[in-house]
Amino acid sequence: TALVAPYKEFLNIVDSFEKLRLKLIQSFDKARRFASDASHELRTPLTILRGNAEAIIKDLPIGSDEQIRMQMVINEIDRLVTITQKLLWLSRADANKLQPVYQEVNLSDVMGQWVLDAQTFNPKLKLTSDIQPKVFWKCDADLIHQLIGNLYDNAVKYNVANGWIHFRLQQDASGFYLSIENPSSPLPVDFETKAFDRFYRADDARSRSIDGLGLGLSLCQEIAAVHEAQLQVKASSDGIVIFTLTNANHRPSLIT
Repeated sequence: TALVAPYKEFLNIVDSFEKLRLKLIQSFDKARRFASDASHELRTPLTILRGNAEAIIKDLPIGSDEQIRMQMVINEIDRLVTITQKLLWLSRADANKLQPVYQEVNLSDVMGQWVLDAQTFNPKLKLTSDIQPKVFWKCDADLIHQLIGNLYDNAVKYNVANGWIHFRLQQDASGFYLSIENPSSPLPVDFETKAFDRFYRADDARSRSIDGLGLGLSLCQEIAAVHEAQLQVKASSDGIVIFTLTNANHRPSLIT
């Protein structure tokens, strides 16, 4: 809504303010379009690069230095694919175009499958769960799968040696409470307030030894918002981190 000057003495000030406001809106729109267009255009060449790299690695001697280096190239391509996909989704969220396709989803089954998969791929971590059966939610299955996957990946990346992850899903008359909990190394004091900021990473994660650019949790927040749900994080003084997802009408009284 355009600002209207109440007195003629303010006309020049209001006019300058409106011009600046319109320029900012146009700049934000251009930035969103650029992120969306760039992410979309990058997917095809990255897919081609990965296909050719896979073909090359099959022709190289098994276990050779060349094959190992080519596998590193594939890993970096996969990383770029993940980043571009997240940027595309975030740009859609900024433009209010992250529109869920709702269907009835059995969250209990989804969480149970995550626990089984996690046990297979991360045998060094102790995995426990407290999953109430037959908890259903009308949501976008693909987006929620992405959300849970990002939270789980975060719990793996920022865990400790011989650590653990606890999955929890409970429901009451108000709604459901989904949480993923894990121990972590000491976190910065601003972690809870900035964890969902784009490109934010904890101080001990700035090296490439821990993958990611700080987009996953920001995307989780956007997915939760478009479902009118709440995503929160709590970090205790002893390094326990709990991410919780709840219905908008559900008061997260179980958070400690």
